[in-house]
Amino acid sequence: MPVSNKIIDISFGDKLNHFGAFFVLYFVGYFRYGKLNNYKFISGLIFYGIFIETVQYFLPFREFSLLDVLADSFGVLISYLILNLLSKKNISNI
Repeated sequence: MPVSNKIIDISFGDKLNHFGAFFVLYFVGYFRYGKLNNYKFISGLIFYGIFIETVQYFLPFREFSLLDVLADSFGVLISYLILNLLSKKNISNI
């Protein structure tokens, strides 16, 4: 059996999926609810990502991943930044 020299195996496709899912969640939520309690919505999505990973920690066939939480959080924050920039430039009619 060959021994792998990889110490850390990071699946970037999985992280991209996490990023994309939370990017879209914020994007859709923004257009559904507008800027009403924007920071609460951002915090809620980030805590949702943490909650999902915490639940996976207790499942025998899944595992907790801090990188997944970071990818989720970056998806929310990048979506927020893009929409914030667009709204400042008065191009919010996407």
